[in-house]
Amino acid sequence: ISKMGSRSQCHRFERDEVLFLEQRIEALARGSGTTQDRCGLVRPEFSTWSEDGMLRINVPAGAGWEVGTLVPIPWSTLNLLTEEARTTIQKKWYQMHILGQGPGQVNISAWSPKKREAQSVHALQVKIKGLDETGCTSSKETHVRAHMAEADLLAERAKLRAELVDPGALLNIIVVVFDSTPSPSWDIFSPELLKELQQFEGGESSAQLSHEAFRFNGLHALLDPVCDCLTQDNMMTFFSGQRPPRAAAKGRRVTGSGERFKENLDEIPFFWHDLKRRGYVTLSADDTCTRSPLNVADPEYRFFDVYGPTMTTGPAGCFDEVLCGYSELLDYTSQWWALHKGTPRMAYLHFDGTHGTCPEKLTRYDAKLVGWLHSVLRVSQAENTAIIFMSDHGVQSGDGHLTSQSFLTALLPRAFLGKLGPERAAALRGNSNRLLTNFDMHLTFTQLLDASWASARGESPVFRSTRTPWLNYSW
Repeated sequence: ISKMGSRSQCHRFERDEVLFLEQRIEALARGSGTTQDRCGLVRPEFSTWSEDGMLRINVPAGAGWEVGTLVPIPWSTLNLLTEEARTTIQKKWYQMHILGQGPGQVNISAWSPKKREAQSVHALQVKIKGLDETGCTSSKETHVRAHMAEADLLAERAKLRAELVDPGALLNIIVVVFDSTPSPSWDIFSPELLKELQQFEGGESSAQLSHEAFRFNGLHALLDPVCDCLTQDNMMTFFSGQRPPRAAAKGRRVTGSGERFKENLDEIPFFWHDLKRRGYVTLSADDTCTRSPLNVADPEYRFFDVYGPTMTTGPAGCFDEVLCGYSELLDYTSQWWALHKGTPRMAYLHFDGTHGTCPEKLTRYDAKLVGWLHSVLRVSQAENTAIIFMSDHGVQSGDGHLTSQSFLTALLPRAFLGKLGPERAAALRGNSNRLLTNFDMHLTFTQLLDASWASARGESPVFRSTRTPWLNYSW
């Protein structure tokens, strides 16, 4: 939140970029290249899951059904974890499958002999077959239910905040990432969300709103042409200020890589490590089966306090079906966020349904994101919540321009900006048109979080005036 870099000249349109975006618009108009039609937004019609844990299924007598619990990681991805982590996770994230026919009900909280795990089921998928006389009509319905973090954990984090003068001053933060979406594609394929965010941009017309939006137009992704690690390079830099070791990044998809590079990765200081030491609770949620190890080198699924459910019951759904669970995943995050009001919290959401070279898939999420944003802003302490919408990088392949053009808009609370002073807020606005990387964004959000910590301690914010040594850039 100090003046950075030089004016950005790299986010310009070349003819190739224009042609690419025109092709994606045409693909969207034809309905090809997206999973929009396959996903839809199906709400449960034949099943209900009540607060007492009772799942009720109302289907014809001849219809069969299968209930499966949704856990954070299907077993198809366990090869990326350390051996010890695999054993622990198989025990911790118990998966149930229940078969039945005709109308019926199941008490999910009491069904399994592993009652502790059953009582904390966070999501269910109900597959129904034979809904008509032909026996061909089927349905698949998903239910989500976030739970409070364990009492012991909450008590431990509360102790860490016990000496704060004003714990309510701590800045809550939500980071929402859409994979492989260059900055200009958000204007084209996410118009409703962009219109909503533009209402919060600086100026007299937005001065009465709770937040101010900062779009960093000059954000440039980190690129390594010899490493299939675009996401890890940029997300780990954003969250830690360090790129992952090259050997670890290149081997991130290889069986046993977590075990080989654990020592190197343990030395990287992520946001969430520091936040947990300050009394925060943390959530990771994503729409594929392996994102946490692949995105932020989380080889044992221990970086976060809670991991959102993966929206498929097994390996077969990891490549298509799981991408259709974005609506339920956003609902789950809203529930978790509201449950923990009064506790400082951080959530990291990563959506892979846009991965590759199809940014038009943003249209799938657009309207839902606006409603989700409204739900978060209605929760208590929203006036002290920062929400970041971003991409890890641009399109997965191309000539480099659309690959390097990342998107990032930060929605920051005005009350908090007021504590920083007019000079810092002006620096944020000025930096919106400067050439930046995720090294800069990491330092910026580190400063914001440090400032909120100082405010909670009753102290004046102190800002670092120089970059960390390994950056070797000038202010």
